[in-house]
Amino acid sequence: MERIALNGMDANSPYGNDGRTVKDRLDQLAQQRAELTQLAQQTEALQSRMTVQDWISYKDRWRNFGEEAAGRWLINKYGQK
Repeated sequence: MERIALNGMDANSPYGNDGRTVKDRLDQLAQQRAELTQLAQQTEALQSRMTVQDWISYKDRWRNFGEEAAGRWLINKYGQK
């Protein structure tokens, strides 16, 4: 939603009070999206190695802390692939 709204604005317009521009924020959102995509791919690759108890813990973490936190927990536990 934010990206859609920002796309309608002048890229050189200020965004916030710290001197950043709309383009800076769009670049930041694109980077976050790429990082989340990579995290999802790593998480998916590790899911087949999970024990039943770890699967339950993963889903509980997902519900309580969000997908990103659950994925980082899983990667920390099983290592990066």
